[in-house]
Amino acid sequence: MGENPEAPAIMGGSSAKHFDKTPRIWHEVPEVGVEQSHCKPCKGTGKRYIYPEWVSGLDADCGYCNGSGKVWDKKSIEVGGALFFNSHLFLLKNLPGVEIGVFHPTDVARFRFDGGDGLSTSLPRQ
Repeated sequence: MGENPEAPAIMGGSSAKHFDKTPRIWHEVPEVGVEQSHCKPCKGTGKRYIYPEWVSGLDADCGYCNGSGKVWDKKSIEVGGALFFNSHLFLLKNLPGVEIGVFHPTDVARFRFDGGDGLSTSLPRQ
């Protein structure tokens, strides 16, 4: 079977050109602080009871805080016209040489760092 030179390169059912979302401007990820508070669904215990508490051994890690008993605040910060959770930027900032590029404020953003790159979701505007 021969290849058709006019056929688009297929990647996930679309042409590969569709996935080329190279930002024109790369932004430094800002220094942000995050605050943690007790998880309200599990009352800071890190456990959620499947049945009433008097039934022993039927508890599980809280899915909201992943069993830590603490949750990060949900403040948002604008970078390149898009909003991101400050906790997400806090995690990205720990990567060496990290920069974030926004293709469109409502689309995924790209980030790159010394050693790799990735995609990040932005928050919808209210």
